[in-house]
Amino acid sequence: RSYVKKYYHVAEFSDASRAQPMCWSRNTAVFGGKKACEQIRELSFQDRITFVREKYRNSMQDVLSSHSSNVVYYVQKVVDKEFTVKELNVATLAERFRISPAYLGSLFAQVTGVGLAEYIRGKRLDYACEQLCTGNKSISDIALGAGFSNVNYFTKVFRKNLGIPPAEYRKKFRKKA
Repeated sequence: RSYVKKYYHVAEFSDASRAQPMCWSRNTAVFGGKKACEQIRELSFQDRITFVREKYRNSMQDVLSSHSSNVVYYVQKVVDKEFTVKELNVATLAERFRISPAYLGSLFAQVTGVGLAEYIRGKRLDYACEQLCTGNKSISDIALGAGFSNVNYFTKVFRKNLGIPPAEYRKKFRKKA
């Protein structure tokens, strides 16, 4: 049965006299209580169909919104865990979650307010900053360890986002042991 038929068996009837809303048990709550169900019974056949379509549309929006948040939650978990993997990007995440890269990026931005590529880059830069301040690794090892494809790209992204190159950042913020 379709979602609409679950609440109103409208599709099974050809006239308004036989299309009665199912307003008992759990469906009563869906329609807003017994009083609302009585009001629905008084509606014309077309108004009932319009009402059901609106309920369906609203409930599907709720389901999609919930689904969107779940997808974004799991994408964030994957990124938080695997940001150091060089191959991790919007396309590989979209493939993993079996949705298009454009839709995943749009969905992620809609839910979090930050683009997915920007989120991945931010996790990598946070890790690199931590390593520059506390570790003794070379800048190239830090860049590759943070998931950047090469040192030149890392330096370019680092300078663009933090305003100074990694070596200067290390000098300025390195924690003395």
